Amino acid sequence: MEAASKYFFRHSVRDVTPAEAAILVIQLVRPGLYSPIRNPNSARKIQELVLADMVKGGFITQEESDQSFIDYWSAYDYQRDSLSTAFFDRKDKAPFFSEYIRNLVDENLLGPHDIYRDGLTIHTTLDLNIQKYADAVMIDGIAETNRKFHASTETRGNVVDTELSPLLDMISLGFNLPDFRASNTQYLREAKTTVTDTLSPTIDLAAKLFGLEEVEDAAVKAYQSVIDLSGKTSVEGALITLENSTGYIKAMVGGTQFDRLNQFNRAVQANVQPGSSFKPLYYSAAIDTKRFTPATMIMDAPTVFTKEDGTPYTPLNFRGEWKGPVLLRYALAHSMNVPAIQVLAGIGFDAAIDRASKLLGITDPVQISNTFPRVFPLALGIIKTSPLKMARAYAVFANQGRSVEPVAVLYIQDRNGNIITNPAAEAIEAQRKQGVQNQLISPQTAYLMTDLLKTTIAEGTLAGSFDGAGIGGQIKGMEMAGKTGTTQNWSDAWTVGYSPYMTTAIWLGFDKPGNSLGLENSGAVAAGPLWARYMKQIHKDLAPIKFPKPSTGLYYMNVDAETGLLPSGEPGEKVITELFLEGSGPTEVSNLARFRQLREEALTSNIQGALDEMAGTDQGSGMNLDLDLDLNLDLGLDFDPAPASPQSSTLAN
Repeated sequence: MEAASKYFFRHSVRDVTPAEAAILVIQLVRPGLYSPIRNPNSARKIQELVLADMVKGGFITQEESDQSFIDYWSAYDYQRDSLSTAFFDRKDKAPFFSEYIRNLVDENLLGPHDIYRDGLTIHTTLDLNIQKYADAVMIDGIAETNRKFHASTETRGNVVDTELSPLLDMISLGFNLPDFRASNTQYLREAKTTVTDTLSPTIDLAAKLFGLEEVEDAAVKAYQSVIDLSGKTSVEGALITLENSTGYIKAMVGGTQFDRLNQFNRAVQANVQPGSSFKPLYYSAAIDTKRFTPATMIMDAPTVFTKEDGTPYTPLNFRGEWKGPVLLRYALAHSMNVPAIQVLAGIGFDAAIDRASKLLGITDPVQISNTFPRVFPLALGIIKTSPLKMARAYAVFANQGRSVEPVAVLYIQDRNGNIITNPAAEAIEAQRKQGVQNQLISPQTAYLMTDLLKTTIAEGTLAGSFDGAGIGGQIKGMEMAGKTGTTQNWSDAWTVGYSPYMTTAIWLGFDKPGNSLGLENSGAVAAGPLWARYMKQIHKDLAPIKFPKPSTGLYYMNVDAETGLLPSGEPGEKVITELFLEGSGPTEVSNLARFRQLREEALTSNIQGALDEMAGTDQGSGMNLDLDLDLNLDLGLDFDPAPASPQSSTLAN
């Protein structure tokens, strides 16, 4: 009764009036038929009968009955949505996470116990302080991305013209409500707001009071059309944060708002392309081969890859720019596509898919086959995955190569305080029993990947997100590493990264594919600043620490900054210190003359491509893949990549 009173009247049952008491008692008979929210007309009739019985029984006077009835309906909230329920009206500080827990517990953890009847207390991993920051950042970020998107493309809501216009005009004329005229809701975002906040509750109420079922049916149909269109034209987003060492889920944002029409938890259930945020997964396999190092030189230039049908595939870099010969560290930090495909080709599809599936936690062979197409654009992140899986994959790098299994429930107690299940302890024990199988990649490779991804923050695509505070991959002494991602046509924007404490993945995009966020909403521009602001906030009270470096298996060498080879001592040569797995450092001496020739060829290619574009000839000069030329000048890399089927280019950053 207390819960029902707070839901229906927004106050305690201790303070109910006679009219409110009558409303409560009839819910015991038919809560759907007599709900004052869903069916106010039916509830009102039965309420009068109950009040009359109360007068007849001497519990209240006729005057008290009449006044209570008048007061109740005078203060009745006609704007309250008729489809409202106690479940969706609850004051929940993390509704997406709560629903995730409810499903998880109900389906997997309780055995003979009943989540709805047994008075259980469920202790979870969520940190409400971190969740508060996550909600604030994502609410602002999604709104700003929507603003930019709609500013660049005024998408008309055709449903307003074809479905809502007659309905709006009828309501406007019939009830003398000029604000409901269709002319005021020509754009989809305005139509959705008007229908959701103002029109739908009023139509529902009018239809029920006056028995206008056809009007109610039309309103529901039109509203669903608005929702369907908004999936293509309203930007959504998701955030997930894992604790590296335990896999504990510390924050979860599944979308803009959790309600009856938006229960889809994008942090867990989304199946979207990660773009270039996928690259580090198979780069780690390349590092393991020792044929690729942070100092491996790769040619970033228009390159033609041959597909299985003999037709060419020519990928593009973000914005179509080319840098010529670059080192692997630079190529990854600046998200270059041709070098990424050459890395994939250099290790082969088997090695890349095996590593990526392990990091993402995909073990079923059928699912692996369905997830990872054996085509060159795989290098650019054309798979489908969720923010939770991406966070899990990156957390392995932060966790010194050990598997990270997401955990949401710590333990569950019955009404007597007895622990009936302890998922967190069970997860730790399961990992202990796995032993070496729990080590997905070596600590040395994990640290080297972290070192590479720190460069993304120091000088790569995430550098601008920290307002100059990301020098050396650090935020106020706290080391950070991460990667951005943007998919084909700028449809999805990602940033995934981590500190020594926590890993966070952020995604922005559309629920239904087919639209573009726009060039100004790439992963670096849209998701990157949100990730940086959020990570700053949740780490501000934590002691600054560095990523743990293995004591063996890694070493530093001086190399030529341009070629990645041993310094030659030539005039003008710049020498840097680079990190290598043991036994993988360069053995050849740098040839600056050859390097500068390659750089000039790339510059010439850029100029020729620009001239061709200006002249409209569309004859950009592409170069066939030449491993002796493209990978560290002469590393003798022989590979025979699996046949590829046709795929379109993917712009990613």
